[in-house]
Amino acid sequence: FTEGKAVWRIVDSPRDAPAVIIERMSNRSGGHGIEIRHESKRTLIVSSTIGFDVDGRGYGDIFLDDHCGRLNLNRPGQSAWCRQLNTEHNGTMCRNNGGKLWILGMKTEKIGTIIETVNGGITDAAGIFVYSNAGWREGLPAFLIENSAVTLCGVNERNFNRQPVSLWVRETQGSETREMKDRPWVYLSQLLRQGF
Repeated sequence: FTEGKAVWRIVDSPRDAPAVIIERMSNRSGGHGIEIRHESKRTLIVSSTIGFDVDGRGYGDIFLDDHCGRLNLNRPGQSAWCRQLNTEHNGTMCRNNGGKLWILGMKTEKIGTIIETVNGGITDAAGIFVYSNAGWREGLPAFLIENSAVTLCGVNERNFNRQPVSLWVRETQGSETREMKDRPWVYLSQLLRQGF
């Protein structure tokens, strides 16, 4: 049941095409988007869209191209490839729960964890622009890593209200937690440095 918002469910049936393509569609940016819930083993391709939140709950791959909205990989083992991901939401903007996530070009606005990678997830993100125009909340990590592997490269920020990001990375591996307050141009999670 989806009270208060529209949800498009991508599910399997006996005579399905191998891929579902959603392209050139627009909804309201930054508000309550339409959720595309991927519960299928088929490939989902979302291109040139605004105001859609993609929720991965299936086994099929996800490809996002020129997408304005959230991405949540909720099924461990699911993979997503993103080019030009633009998230303009408060709260967690992109979640990887045990999946494999690749991002080339990401811009964010508003306040919240930019990428959360947990449960053995693997995230590789290059070219991340953080526009912290609303001011950053003290103690809120821009990148949250828990028992996962993350590579970040080309992280940059613009802030005009003198409240920039104050905690860039919070990484927990096992019982050890580390925090990085300085903006990393390149960041390799501890798991990668140790060679998993």
